[in-house]
Amino acid sequence: MPEILTLIHRRIALIYTALRPNFFLRSRTRFLAFFRLTRKGMQDGENKIDEDKIKDLVGIPKITFVHSIVDAIVEYDIDKALASMDEILNQGKDLNNFLWEIIKYVKDVLIYKSSGKAELYSEDEVTNIKNLSDKVTKEKLVNLIYELSNLENDMKWSTQKTIMFQAGIIKLCSKEIGTGGDIEDRLEKIENYLHKNY
Repeated sequence: MPEILTLIHRRIALIYTALRPNFFLRSRTRFLAFFRLTRKGMQDGENKIDEDKIKDLVGIPKITFVHSIVDAIVEYDIDKALASMDEILNQGKDLNNFLWEIIKYVKDVLIYKSSGKAELYSEDEVTNIKNLSDKVTKEKLVNLIYELSNLENDMKWSTQKTIMFQAGIIKLCSKEIGTGGDIEDRLEKIENYLHKNY
């Protein structure tokens, strides 16, 4: 039994370090908690450890949240983006991990739009990716990856990560906005959101 647990722990650590450089080191406490959880689960006879349990423990939001915020950005829907951000913040998710998941998801949408392939996703998730890819150009997706990567870099050095994250997502939802009342409506939504949270 200890050998099996050690093997499981090593494989999980390898998967996450492969997916994100230094991810394991930054989330060491959560991984230790996860290891304890798996050990307890094995002792109690609970052999089912699903993806949602792992993601929840290491602070990675579910794919539905990632899709929702990317969809809001693509549609310039500030209301939807603000609602998604509120939900993520209320759950106490790690914003660096969340932003990395968003960048990876946008990259996967771009790959799907280019090749029609979306590996490692369920059938429903592939449908969501297809719907997103139909709404956006390749150029827009490339630009989003660039802008989100810049936001990730800015957040690394900021002491106010939450504010940086919110401002960055709002900025992405506000690009190419129309004229007249449309601008005023969007600015009012942003102001109301900021007054509510600060």
